[in-house]
Amino acid sequence: DDETWKNLLQDLPVAAVRKLASTFLSSQPTELAAMPGDLAHGDLPTLKRRAHSLKSAARLFGALELGDKAAELEQMVQTASAEEIGSRIVGLTNLMADAGAELGRLLSALTEAA
Repeated sequence: DDETWKNLLQDLPVAAVRKLASTFLSSQPTELAAMPGDLAHGDLPTLKRRAHSLKSAARLFGALELGDKAAELEQMVQTASAEEIGSRIVGLTNLMADAGAELGRLLSALTEAA
């Protein structure tokens, strides 16, 4: 979401945005990769926590679809089947890849503009 990205750049110094983005790009794929293990081991509280973290972080950077789908996963963890949850995790992984690529592009544009 362009508006969210613009607001973030207005609210924070560019160096802080870069640091937050770097943390997001390094930590969230790792968290997503751990979700199938959480599901397989029945560790639903950890899975729910990871989904919540992804939701918040994605929305911060304007990856609204990723944030919305993570919110849906957070809500469905206790009631959905393992197959439904697993399918949602796969979808989130794909959305994260797209969001990561776009965030990388936006960060490159910041570097070029600086």
